[in-house]
Amino acid sequence: MHHFFYSLRRLSSLVPASRLRSIKWSTISGSAMFALVLSLSSGNASAGYAQVAPPVGWSPGVFNTGAAVANEASYLNGYVRTTGILNVAGRSVTVPAAMRFAANAGQFAVKTMFSSPLAIGVAGAAWLAQECIAYQGGQFVLTCGAPGQVQSDGWQYPFSFSGPVTGTVQVVEYSMASACGRYVGLLNQNYPAYIRTQLDSSYDGSGLLCGMHTVTVATGAQSDSWVRPPSYRSPSSCPVGWYITPSGCVQTPPPVQISEPDAVSKMAPHPVPDALPRELPGPWPVEPPILNPSPDPTPIPQPLLVPTGDPSPVVPATDPPTWRQPVIRVSPSAPPAPDWQVDLAPEFKISSSPAPMTLPTTPPATDPQGEPKPSGLCDLYPGIVACQQKAKIDELDTPAPDADAFKWQDKSGHDAALQDLRDRVSGDADKQALSSWKNFFITPPLAACEPIPLPSFMSFTLPSLDACPVIDYGRTVAGFFWAFGGLWWCIGMVREVL
Repeated sequence: MHHFFYSLRRLSSLVPASRLRSIKWSTISGSAMFALVLSLSSGNASAGYAQVAPPVGWSPGVFNTGAAVANEASYLNGYVRTTGILNVAGRSVTVPAAMRFAANAGQFAVKTMFSSPLAIGVAGAAWLAQECIAYQGGQFVLTCGAPGQVQSDGWQYPFSFSGPVTGTVQVVEYSMASACGRYVGLLNQNYPAYIRTQLDSSYDGSGLLCGMHTVTVATGAQSDSWVRPPSYRSPSSCPVGWYITPSGCVQTPPPVQISEPDAVSKMAPHPVPDALPRELPGPWPVEPPILNPSPDPTPIPQPLLVPTGDPSPVVPATDPPTWRQPVIRVSPSAPPAPDWQVDLAPEFKISSSPAPMTLPTTPPATDPQGEPKPSGLCDLYPGIVACQQKAKIDELDTPAPDADAFKWQDKSGHDAALQDLRDRVSGDADKQALSSWKNFFITPPLAACEPIPLPSFMSFTLPSLDACPVIDYGRTVAGFFWAFGGLWWCIGMVREVL
């Protein structure tokens, strides 16, 4: 029953109301109607929308690179490229898809490495090395740039700073970046009405230059500027490239252990390399899929044309001759539609060649959209039995009104015409189109109904029991039960066959 009523809903959505009213349903046989319902309830509709079956390993917001299908996926420019399957007019069509790694993909990679360090390969080690992070001696360490370790540029930068919080501080740093970083930190510590961030460092003939970004806490105003700490550099005893550590100047600093949150913070700005998802199998976070993506580094969705028939000449003929081939345009649905949803629209592909398009094809961006295909019931489903005969345009066998009835020459003619119309409305002569259907809802009597006589006792006689007035009502109710029971059994048998 569910499929039956679902098919009727699809029929009402595919056929315009004017077309439904113009069909003389009494001329359509029961077998034709049954074939119509079966044809509508099987397969995918050729118009509307459909869902692409996603690949194994995909779930909302996640793509598991360890799934079997991941061997067929490719990873390029921060995207997973894979495929889904769509049923179009009874044909399985492969639909390409691309999913960009989410912004927290780097966090997932670091956490996976910390939980399974033995899984780190060449790609993972090279990615971590961008921030001097390595796995050594059973722990993750910073091989350079750890707190308290400054790489010397061959100079030293002494300066004096005075503030209301720290008082006077004597500073000596061994690189421009570390000197500016120390100066910006002292400004924030002593003057908290502003929040400053170091941007750059430089040195000219007038001394050290520090670029910084300033935010006013009270108003939120922002500005960028250069400031000069009172510093003039002098040659350093620590060679260029060596490290200043708490234990002195060393060529190779001792490794310093780094925690997982610090590693996540350091690696967050770095994009995930293409080889890393395959090297670290697991549920990687991804953005919603882009269906039939373009091959660009930043792909965009594209339509897909699926052929459903052979080309035929355009009528009337053109010079030069042209052909049109029935296709279904598969277009990715616009947000906020669910993931993997596509819109289906039948149309004709116009071509100057009779050679058919046999495989699903992405139309060029410069090609106009094809000629819209009629979306009537028989245009979408020409093979069903109901479309093999021409329906007579007559709704309920209503006779045409008599034109003379509206030619009122005087009041008596007017009254007579109105009375004639009243008689037609109240009568039943023109309302017998469906009278033959009543045979499905009655049970003919097997014998005439007679009152049941009750016995007499001595001189007292009981009246007969007359149930005839309610027999017809009971027979009608039983007829409805028989009709609906038969329909339920019939549809149940159809479901068993399908």
